[in-house]
Amino acid sequence: METWIIFALLAPALWAITNMMDSKLRNVHIQNEFVLTTFAGFIGLLAFLFVPIYGFSFPGINILVISIFAGIVYIYAMVPYFKALAIEDASVVITLWGITPILLPFFAKLFLGENLLMIQYLGFFIILGGGVLISVKRNVLKKIHFSKAILLMLISGLMLDAYYLLEKYVYQNQPFWNGFLWIRLGSFFGALTILLIPRHRKLFVNVKNSLSSKSMRLLLGGEVLNLIAMVSIGFALSLGSVTLVRSLMNFQSLFLIIFVIIFSKYFPRLYKEELNKNIMVTKFIAVLLLLFGLYLIGI
Repeated sequence: METWIIFALLAPALWAITNMMDSKLRNVHIQNEFVLTTFAGFIGLLAFLFVPIYGFSFPGINILVISIFAGIVYIYAMVPYFKALAIEDASVVITLWGITPILLPFFAKLFLGENLLMIQYLGFFIILGGGVLISVKRNVLKKIHFSKAILLMLISGLMLDAYYLLEKYVYQNQPFWNGFLWIRLGSFFGALTILLIPRHRKLFVNVKNSLSSKSMRLLLGGEVLNLIAMVSIGFALSLGSVTLVRSLMNFQSLFLIIFVIIFSKYFPRLYKEELNKNIMVTKFIAVLLLLFGLYLIGI
């Protein structure tokens, strides 16, 4: 298995955990998407702890602008995501997220000159379908069709696809760590722009001053895991195709199901997963699709 595939699969595994943590944070501890997004932008500066190891240098004005802009796009993509978590549970949100990259191969070819084998494009769409199918529960299609979260996740997903295209471009023109750090700096600036609005700034200060130690641990733990996932997916992007790396993020649905089943055994009041014969058959088919798609893109 190629190195980029390993890193591209590690990221959604970590994000499956952070999705559950984000849902609890948004609905119990910090009930405002702008405050959560601002914290995410600030905590991302922890990446600069690696400067003594990997260095940090000026990338040139063009890459600087693109890197900063990419970081800002990422931060603002988080706002509708956190808002959607207040409307739907994590599994539905991830399902909606998995639908958006359908046009990514076209834009990757247009802006990055990316060309894949036809069989790899087939694998891309098979993985997209498997990622959506594995999240299917009773009446899930009805929930998605009428969900207020669908527009929010469409916006978030499209912004993230734009972010990954920009991120890939940065890594084509910069060493990985230098590009990654400049993008994180862009996310920090994006978080600062949220605080330019007095209402958001006041709410952020109030929440920061009133956070319990439990809430702070959950917030820091989730964002540190997210930062590790960002490093992993960024490294995968620096090595592989943005289209194929993005497709493997749909394994997040599979990892989420696995973690929810595990956690529901030990914390049944907090996590539960509906499992019956029909649903298990559906999930088994979805897993086969995901694995088959993974095989095709690895050819």
